[in-house]
Amino acid sequence: MNQFICFCETAKDIRCEEKKKLVKIGVAIVMACDLLATTNALAVWVDGGQWNYGVGWTGTFGYSDYLHSTRSHTATVRHGGRISKDREAPEVWAQASLTKIPPTGLEYFYGF
Repeated sequence: MNQFICFCETAKDIRCEEKKKLVKIGVAIVMACDLLATTNALAVWVDGGQWNYGVGWTGTFGYSDYLHSTRSHTATVRHGGRISKDREAPEVWAQASLTKIPPTGLEYFYGF
């Protein structure tokens, strides 16, 4: 009889651990969805070129992409002392990105 009670308690403990795992997975999913829901990206026409910038779709990086058809141009992402910058010729996308989780406090630039 004691063995049966012990078996039931063990089974109960296993179910409890499974429930804890499911709760942790659920919390992780909610956090990921929340992060993805707050990601943003903008596409604007400035100074004769197209500039796309913002938080990447995975929510783990910020990016700045700039395309100009007649001038050499740059795209930059900065966070504190960390900088990603790319310079390209006319008609070539300048693409810069920085990984940061969460992707807050990032600054985005384009230039010539």
